[in-house]
Amino acid sequence: MVEELALARGITREQFVADAIREQAERGLAWRAFVQEGIDAADRGDVISQDEMEAWFEERIAARRQA
Repeated sequence: MVEELALARGITREQFVADAIREQAERGLAWRAFVQEGIDAADRGDVISQDEMEAWFEERIAARRQA
């Protein structure tokens, strides 16, 4: 399967594997940064309540129905 995917991209199996590892590492770093952003916001008290979130969703649903 790896060889087929590499061939379809016009690269060697080794290049494909190296690219896959690099892409996964980049995704992992991006995910960690995303989670840290949420933690930092919570630490600053930059949060909303469950009721506020539900109201926001209801507004979005109502606006979509009217469109």
